[in-house]
Amino acid sequence: MKILLVTATDDEIRPFLNAYQWMRHSETLLFQTQIAEHEVHHLTTGPGIMATTFHLATILASHQFDLAINAGFAGSYNRQFKIGQVVNVVQEEIGDIGAENDHQFIPLRDLPFFDENWRPYSNGKLQNPDQEPLPNIPNANGITVNRVTGCEHTIKINKELFEADVESMEGAAFFYATLLNNIDFYQLRAISNKVQKRNPALWDMNAARNALSDFLQEFFKTH
Repeated sequence: MKILLVTATDDEIRPFLNAYQWMRHSETLLFQTQIAEHEVHHLTTGPGIMATTFHLATILASHQFDLAINAGFAGSYNRQFKIGQVVNVVQEEIGDIGAENDHQFIPLRDLPFFDENWRPYSNGKLQNPDQEPLPNIPNANGITVNRVTGCEHTIKINKELFEADVESMEGAAFFYATLLNNIDFYQLRAISNKVQKRNPALWDMNAARNALSDFLQEFFKTH
Protein backbone atom coordinates (compact mmCIF):
# COMPACT_ATOMS: atom_id res chain seq x y z
CA MET A 1 0.00 0.00 0.00
CA LYS A 2 1.21 3.51 -0.82
CA ILE A 3 0.62 5.70 2.24
CA LEU A 4 1.04 9.43 2.83
CA LEU A 5 1.91 10.39 6.41
CA VAL A 6 1.29 14.09 7.11
CA THR A 7 2.59 15.96 10.16
CA ALA A 8 2.81 19.63 11.03
CA THR A 9 6.29 19.14 12.54
CA ASP A 10 8.82 16.32 12.64
CA ASP A 11 9.07 16.63 16.41
CA GLU A 12 5.57 15.24 16.96
CA ILE A 13 6.65 11.80 15.70
CA ARG A 14 10.44 12.01 16.16
CA PRO A 15 10.97 8.48 17.60
CA PHE A 16 9.00 6.99 14.70
CA LEU A 17 11.00 8.93 12.11
CA ASN A 18 14.29 7.97 13.74
CA ALA A 19 13.42 4.27 13.46
CA TYR A 20 13.69 4.27 9.65
CA GLN A 21 15.93 5.45 6.83
CA TRP A 22 14.20 8.12 4.76
CA MET A 23 15.06 9.13 1.20
CA ARG A 24 14.05 12.59 0.01
CA HIS A 25 12.09 13.01 -3.21
CA SER A 26 13.76 15.46 -5.55
CA GLU A 27 12.21 18.93 -5.58
CA THR A 28 9.43 18.10 -3.09
CA LEU A 29 8.90 18.06 0.65
CA LEU A 30 8.29 14.30 0.58
CA PHE A 31 10.52 11.70 2.21
CA GLN A 32 10.07 7.99 1.50
CA THR A 33 10.76 4.70 3.27
CA GLN A 34 9.55 1.10 3.24
CA ILE A 35 7.76 -0.32 6.30
CA ALA A 36 6.63 -3.93 6.05
CA GLU A 37 4.54 -4.09 2.86
CA HIS A 38 3.97 -0.34 2.72
CA GLU A 39 5.63 2.39 0.69
CA VAL A 40 5.41 5.27 3.18
CA HIS A 41 5.81 8.91 2.16
CA HIS A 42 6.20 11.57 4.85
CA LEU A 43 5.15 15.20 4.36
CA THR A 44 5.93 17.90 6.93
CA THR A 45 3.68 20.88 6.22
CA GLY A 46 4.45 23.31 9.02
CA PRO A 47 1.82 24.20 11.63
CA GLY A 48 -1.60 25.67 10.90
CA ILE A 49 -4.46 25.54 8.43
CA MET A 50 -2.82 27.61 5.69
CA ALA A 51 0.45 25.67 5.53
CA THR A 52 -1.29 22.31 5.69
CA THR A 53 -3.75 23.22 2.95
CA PHE A 54 -1.11 24.50 0.54
CA HIS A 55 1.49 21.75 0.91
CA LEU A 56 -1.02 18.91 1.05
CA ALA A 57 -2.91 20.18 -2.01
CA THR A 58 0.37 20.54 -3.91
CA ILE A 59 1.42 16.96 -3.18
CA LEU A 60 -2.01 15.47 -3.92
CA ALA A 61 -2.11 17.23 -7.28
CA SER A 62 0.91 15.27 -8.48
CA HIS A 63 0.94 12.02 -6.46
CA GLN A 64 -1.52 9.18 -5.92
CA PHE A 65 -1.91 7.42 -2.54
CA ASP A 66 -4.00 4.55 -1.26
CA LEU A 67 -4.25 6.02 2.26
CA ALA A 68 -3.38 9.28 4.01
CA ILE A 69 -2.67 9.64 7.73
CA ASN A 70 -2.47 12.90 9.65
CA ALA A 71 -0.56 12.45 12.91
CA GLY A 72 0.09 15.03 15.60
CA PHE A 73 -0.64 16.43 19.03
CA ALA A 74 -4.00 17.69 20.29
CA GLY A 75 -5.47 19.41 23.30
CA SER A 76 -8.42 17.63 24.89
CA TYR A 77 -11.81 18.98 25.91
CA ASN A 78 -12.89 15.45 26.86
CA ARG A 79 -11.81 14.84 30.44
CA GLN A 80 -12.04 11.08 29.87
CA PHE A 81 -9.05 11.23 27.54
CA LYS A 82 -5.71 10.94 29.33
CA ILE A 83 -2.57 12.85 28.42
CA GLY A 84 -0.51 10.58 26.19
CA GLN A 85 -3.58 8.77 24.83
CA VAL A 86 -3.98 8.36 21.06
CA VAL A 87 -7.41 9.04 19.53
CA ASN A 88 -8.89 8.65 16.05
CA VAL A 89 -10.55 11.89 14.92
CA VAL A 90 -13.57 11.13 12.75
CA GLN A 91 -15.25 14.57 12.52
CA GLU A 92 -13.89 18.09 12.13
CA GLU A 93 -15.03 21.70 12.14
CA ILE A 94 -13.05 24.94 12.02
CA GLY A 95 -13.61 26.52 15.39
CA ASP A 96 -12.76 30.14 14.63
CA ILE A 97 -14.12 30.83 11.15
CA GLY A 98 -17.45 32.64 11.07
CA ALA A 99 -18.75 36.03 12.14
CA GLU A 100 -19.18 38.16 15.24
CA ASN A 101 -22.41 39.82 16.33
CA ASP A 102 -21.41 42.07 19.21
CA HIS A 103 -19.99 39.54 21.73
CA GLN A 104 -21.61 36.53 20.06
CA PHE A 105 -19.60 34.25 17.75
CA ILE A 106 -21.51 32.69 14.83
CA PRO A 107 -19.77 29.63 13.35
CA LEU A 108 -19.51 29.15 9.60
CA ARG A 109 -22.20 26.46 9.51
CA ASP A 110 -24.82 28.97 10.83
CA LEU A 111 -24.13 31.77 8.34
CA PRO A 112 -26.86 32.27 5.69
CA PHE A 113 -24.55 31.91 2.67
CA PHE A 114 -23.12 28.56 3.78
CA ASP A 115 -24.56 25.36 2.29
CA GLU A 116 -24.12 22.72 4.99
CA ASN A 117 -23.96 19.95 2.39
CA TRP A 118 -21.66 21.70 -0.06
CA ARG A 119 -18.98 19.13 -0.82
CA PRO A 120 -17.06 18.01 1.16
CA TYR A 121 -19.29 19.08 4.07
CA SER A 122 -22.03 16.87 5.47
CA ASN A 123 -24.56 18.58 7.73
CA GLY A 124 -22.11 21.43 8.13
CA LYS A 125 -19.24 19.22 9.27
CA LEU A 126 -16.28 17.40 7.76
CA GLN A 127 -16.69 13.69 8.40
CA ASN A 128 -14.64 10.57 7.71
CA PRO A 129 -16.97 8.16 5.87
CA ASP A 130 -16.91 4.36 5.87
CA GLN A 131 -13.72 4.11 7.83
CA GLU A 132 -12.36 0.83 9.20
CA PRO A 133 -12.37 1.04 13.02
CA LEU A 134 -9.01 1.10 14.75
CA PRO A 135 -8.70 -1.30 17.69
CA ASN A 136 -7.90 -0.05 21.17
CA ILE A 137 -8.24 3.68 20.50
CA PRO A 138 -11.40 5.80 20.84
CA ASN A 139 -13.00 7.90 18.14
CA ALA A 140 -13.11 11.64 18.72
CA ASN A 141 -14.66 14.80 17.26
CA GLY A 142 -12.28 17.65 16.57
CA ILE A 143 -12.17 21.37 16.00
CA THR A 144 -9.35 23.08 14.18
CA VAL A 145 -8.24 26.57 15.17
CA ASN A 146 -5.81 29.22 14.02
CA ARG A 147 -5.26 30.36 17.60
CA VAL A 148 -4.77 27.65 20.22
CA THR A 149 -7.43 28.02 22.91
CA GLY A 150 -6.06 29.14 26.27
CA CYS A 151 -8.64 31.25 28.10
CA GLU A 152 -11.82 30.38 29.95
CA HIS A 153 -14.03 32.63 27.80
CA THR A 154 -13.05 30.91 24.54
CA ILE A 155 -13.26 27.46 26.13
CA LYS A 156 -16.82 28.20 27.22
CA ILE A 157 -17.80 29.34 23.70
CA ASN A 158 -16.22 26.30 22.07
CA LYS A 159 -17.97 23.91 24.42
CA GLU A 160 -21.32 25.58 23.73
CA LEU A 161 -20.97 25.67 19.94
CA PHE A 162 -19.08 22.50 19.06
CA GLU A 163 -19.21 18.81 19.93
CA ALA A 164 -15.45 18.74 20.22
CA ASP A 165 -13.35 16.22 22.12
CA VAL A 166 -10.01 17.53 20.83
CA GLU A 167 -8.46 20.61 19.26
CA SER A 168 -5.66 20.93 16.72
CA MET A 169 -4.34 23.48 14.21
CA GLU A 170 -4.42 21.27 11.09
CA GLY A 171 -7.13 18.58 11.25
CA ALA A 172 -9.91 20.26 9.24
CA ALA A 173 -7.48 21.23 6.47
CA PHE A 174 -6.39 17.59 6.20
CA PHE A 175 -10.02 16.38 6.14
CA TYR A 176 -10.95 18.93 3.47
CA ALA A 177 -8.11 18.01 1.11
CA THR A 178 -8.41 14.24 1.45
CA LEU A 179 -12.21 14.24 1.12
CA LEU A 180 -12.06 16.30 -2.07
CA ASN A 181 -9.39 13.98 -3.46
CA ASN A 182 -11.36 10.83 -2.57
CA ILE A 183 -8.53 9.33 -0.50
CA ASP A 184 -9.13 7.02 2.46
CA PHE A 185 -7.68 8.60 5.57
CA TYR A 186 -7.17 8.63 9.31
CA GLN A 187 -6.40 11.51 11.65
CA LEU A 188 -4.48 10.24 14.67
CA ARG A 189 -3.94 12.61 17.57
CA ALA A 190 -2.05 12.09 20.80
CA ILE A 191 -3.27 14.16 23.74
CA SER A 192 -0.51 16.50 24.90
CA ASN A 193 -2.60 18.67 27.22
CA LYS A 194 -6.07 19.48 28.46
CA VAL A 195 -7.75 22.52 26.91
CA GLN A 196 -7.72 24.94 29.81
CA LYS A 197 -6.23 28.28 30.80
CA ARG A 198 -2.81 28.28 29.14
CA ASN A 199 -0.16 26.64 31.32
CA PRO A 200 2.60 24.84 29.37
CA ALA A 201 3.93 23.40 32.63
CA LEU A 202 0.96 21.01 32.56
CA TRP A 203 1.64 19.76 29.04
CA ASP A 204 3.44 16.48 28.39
CA MET A 205 4.84 16.49 24.87
CA ASN A 206 7.09 13.50 25.56
CA ALA A 207 4.17 11.28 26.54
CA ALA A 208 2.22 12.32 23.44
CA ARG A 209 5.25 11.96 21.15
CA ASN A 210 6.13 8.48 22.40
CA ALA A 211 2.55 7.20 22.36
CA LEU A 212 1.95 8.45 18.83
CA SER A 213 5.24 7.03 17.54
CA ASP A 214 4.52 3.65 19.13
CA PHE A 215 1.04 3.58 17.64
CA LEU A 216 2.32 4.41 14.15
CA GLN A 217 4.93 1.66 14.31
CA GLU A 218 2.28 -0.87 15.26
CA PHE A 219 -0.16 0.45 12.66
CA PHE A 220 2.25 0.08 9.73
CA LYS A 221 3.34 -3.38 10.81
CA THR A 222 -0.18 -4.78 11.28
CA HIS A 223 -2.17 -3.21 8.42
